[in-house]
Amino acid sequence: MASAAAPTTRGTAAAEAADGPFRSAPTSARVTICASSPTSSRSWLSPFRSCGSRAARSAVSSAPSRSSDPFAAAIDVATVRVVAAVKAVGASNPVVLIDGRSGAGKSSLARRLVAAWPLRGRVQLVALDSLYPGWDGLAEGVESARELILNQHARGFVGVWQRWDWDASAHAEAHAVDPSLPLIVEGSGIITPVTARLSDVRVWLESPSESRRRRALDRDGETYRPHWTRWASQEDDHVRRDDPVAHATVVVPIP
Repeated sequence: MASAAAPTTRGTAAAEAADGPFRSAPTSARVTICASSPTSSRSWLSPFRSCGSRAARSAVSSAPSRSSDPFAAAIDVATVRVVAAVKAVGASNPVVLIDGRSGAGKSSLARRLVAAWPLRGRVQLVALDSLYPGWDGLAEGVESARELILNQHARGFVGVWQRWDWDASAHAEAHAVDPSLPLIVEGSGIITPVTARLSDVRVWLESPSESRRRRALDRDGETYRPHWTRWASQEDDHVRRDDPVAHATVVVPIP
């Protein structure tokens, strides 16, 4: 009986969508940095710095939860659906985008997905909270992710980007993304007609405004409250302009 074919690297579709010629991922790359968001009030600090290590995987089971918390249960369901979608890609280095408005559960799903990652080896996680250059920077942060991370990953080059320090209002240390490894990018605005061509699995989380607002303010505290409308306006522009639901491969309702 013939054995199953090993997963391949991402195919020509993403390469053709990238700016410039595609080349195979360098076998000598030793990039091990996984992005975690800054510790400012605007973003979360990922506990899974090892990007899918054995410890991280054991932290959360991939099985659906029986929790009485509707939000947690919905994130569990979303995780199972995305894991299945990742497996179906059939590549060793797929790219997953997670989008949704503030408080929809993007960061929670990203952490669960890292822990339940179904492929061998590490998975890289980048949160757009680390790229947005301030409260008016949604579109600019997405463009940076496209140019410096997604486009480079599709071409087979190491991507290098700088974290935005929200407290200092300036760029900080640099991080690298290995094109030979799978990648998750999560953040409001990340699914666009252009990034859709540079990714394999695209997840949109749909959640009611009041629920999202409560979770966001519980997470980030009073520092976010005066910026809620300001940020939501940019999310509205993104939804009207980019129609992320139409480009999503997985749409999950979150209570």
